[in-house]
Amino acid sequence: LADEFLRDPENARARLMCVLGDTLIFCKNEIKPILEIKTGEEILSHKGYSKVKQVFKRKYKGEILEIKTWYGSAFKITPEHPIYAIRTGWKYTHLQMPEEILNRNPEWVPANQLKKGDIILERFPSFIKDTNEIDISQYIKRDYKEINGYLYPAHISMSKNNPAYLQIRKGVNPIPRRLPVSDNLLKFIGLYLAEGLTGHGVLGLTLGKHEKRLIKLSTELFKEIFKIEATVRDTRTATYIYIASTLATDVFKNMIGTGAALKKLPQWIMDLPPLKQKILLESYLDGDGWRSRRKKSASFASVSRNIAYQLHQVLLRNDIPNKIYRSERGNYKIEVREGLTRETYTVKFSSNGKTKTRNGFFYLPIRQIIPSTYEGDVFNLEIENSNSYTIACATIHNCDPPLSENPFFPIPDVILRSFDAK
Repeated sequence: LADEFLRDPENARARLMCVLGDTLIFCKNEIKPILEIKTGEEILSHKGYSKVKQVFKRKYKGEILEIKTWYGSAFKITPEHPIYAIRTGWKYTHLQMPEEILNRNPEWVPANQLKKGDIILERFPSFIKDTNEIDISQYIKRDYKEINGYLYPAHISMSKNNPAYLQIRKGVNPIPRRLPVSDNLLKFIGLYLAEGLTGHGVLGLTLGKHEKRLIKLSTELFKEIFKIEATVRDTRTATYIYIASTLATDVFKNMIGTGAALKKLPQWIMDLPPLKQKILLESYLDGDGWRSRRKKSASFASVSRNIAYQLHQVLLRNDIPNKIYRSERGNYKIEVREGLTRETYTVKFSSNGKTKTRNGFFYLPIRQIIPSTYEGDVFNLEIENSNSYTIACATIHNCDPPLSENPFFPIPDVILRSFDAK
């Protein structure tokens, strides 16, 4: 590499950049292509969340490697880019992943030194912060009044002689300011992710007419959480369950999002203990998923990239390996190879041998490495403290000056000083 700097310094610097612009980066509460990353954003590194110090971009012409793993997405990377991995020295089979292999310390290995059967580690968030109650007023972007712990739209009037007496118009429903993070709230959020909608002061769920259990559950959840009786209306093909409340609509539009492609989970949900998150998962699967009890597998689809990858991470937090497929139409499908039981909200995990989760990492054996040529922009990030970042399916190192300390990259100081930022 040092010789190449002397022959073609521009392309050699670019070879240190290492990933393509559409490479997905795990940010805090979001996943997006590296070409959209900005300085100061928090991303997931092999040590946890860290801030981006700089974003690098260069033109590149040369070889790239497409690495495919068992039960993980494929990704493309330049040959010199270090990946957090365990070198096994054996070709992967369908047998159980040996404990001796799992006990080895991972290391930073250049992509071109990895082989079929080596194990790539994908970091997932393992931080836990339990939240017992949320103040929903933080999600309301319109004026409101608070009376005795309940929130009312600002346009309601009060009697001049008795301020505590509310002149409430028909259809104006107050909601509690504070909601306990109960099983019922998590169930409702799961259903809203799958089937929820907002609009014109209405918060609702759309279910199939045959889903009698979910229809009954939804009406009970509206009453329990918002203290409002839900309206149930049948159409020709579906059943619509909703409440009229501009404030409740505001809360879910700003906390979760509206429209299937734009929804995502807030950070406080991503930090909940896994057992609580599992309740949400079960409810989402009820609303927009498929189960095979006999094969102990499940799958669900989403047009939201954020929801697909957030649920991917939540599943890993519950020791459930899963794989994301992306269709040509842009939809994301998650496949889970272990059963989820609605009755007890418990997951019995037994590895199929292809993957493991351990200490905040998803262990993914390499299935195939395919070289090809590429010409275009490549990107890299410089990250505070950890010098690494997580992409879909792997944890990779900065290809920046700190790599001079890596024995794989004996790069002269004069070369490192020529490395500049976007």
